[in-house]
Amino acid sequence: MRVGSRHAFVVSIAIACLVGAPHGCSAFTSDAVPSGDAGGDSGGAAGDGGGVVACIPHAITEDAGAPDATCGGGPGVVDLSSSSGHCGVCDHSCLDEGCETGQCRVAEIVPLGFVTNNPPGIGALRNGTLYLAQAGTIYQAPSAGGAAAVLLQASTLAATSLGPPFIARQRGWTVADQTKLVSFSLLDGGQPQLEATGNIGALATDGDAVYWAGAVDGQVRAAGNDLPIFADANVQRVLALAADHDGLYLMVQPKAAGTGAKLLFRDASGQAVRELLSDLSPPTQLVIEDGHLYWADTGGAVWRMDKATLEKEPVTQVPPTRPFVKGLVVDAQSVFVMSTDDGNGGTVQASLHVASKCGGSPRLLRSDSFWGGALLADTHHLYWTHPMAVARMPK
Repeated sequence: MRVGSRHAFVVSIAIACLVGAPHGCSAFTSDAVPSGDAGGDSGGAAGDGGGVVACIPHAITEDAGAPDATCGGGPGVVDLSSSSGHCGVCDHSCLDEGCETGQCRVAEIVPLGFVTNNPPGIGALRNGTLYLAQAGTIYQAPSAGGAAAVLLQASTLAATSLGPPFIARQRGWTVADQTKLVSFSLLDGGQPQLEATGNIGALATDGDAVYWAGAVDGQVRAAGNDLPIFADANVQRVLALAADHDGLYLMVQPKAAGTGAKLLFRDASGQAVRELLSDLSPPTQLVIEDGHLYWADTGGAVWRMDKATLEKEPVTQVPPTRPFVKGLVVDAQSVFVMSTDDGNGGTVQASLHVASKCGGSPRLLRSDSFWGGALLADTHHLYWTHPMAVARMPK
């Protein structure tokens, strides 16, 4: 009955967090104990006064391979090391794709050729189609698995390299030779359009507007506008961007020595830029999801901030052996974190963890030698790239 008692423990702590403290619990614990939530999960705009919806915790950790779990209270016990419906933890389904040693099996669904020092880079997932780049070519492929089809080649742009694509304004977008922001048709036709030029660093889109930060000048521009929409003489570099229709979030590194990173917000009207947080460890990922801003820092910690209350709280911490977070996905219940032992990229040792969105210790989903690039997700699966293929695994 170990599993059932642990579920009861998680729920009891959740009640204590949500009722006994106005902003929830604020520290990591040794189990899937929620950090709490002050609200803002209703999906409304920041400051819209929407109803408070508590973050609902769910069990994440368990002894993978335990032979005596009683998931669901049935008459028999469940072997968490091999059960496709209870893989590694109760109610974690592998969708009949197989469970081995408490981990769902990984399928290589889109084969690609091996290119020295140029593994594929996955960029976008939309309507059952994956978009990725390798060796100066943009491809699309079905997320169900199959062959990749060419969408755009760097030679068309008198370039040699193309970054992983993303989607905005019903078009695909990519960066060529780290100096050209380009849009192109998603229907395998038409000429690509040059949208901006410069030393292009961080990128963000709200699905309509596209923003890019200069890699060296600390300024931010919007595609279609040559004038900076953000420029601050005290900012050395823009480390990460995220955008929604409320505005643009910027993680920046100040010029002042010994100063931590700052989180700034530029509202959608462009009339105000304000500082939200300061003295932060530099971020490696920045994601907006359901009224919160999530980010991972260079120490492997994942944090979140309620957009409405500006309350910052920890979510989880990946093990120190692989602290460089290269992928961060947030869904209705969980955060998924891909981290590596090499901050520079390449084919490295990488790990994939999941933690409760409410906060708590992570559970290992996969440990392997693969390209630790971007991590994408749909309703049921996670996607990333191996050196010669796109890999998929049930959540």
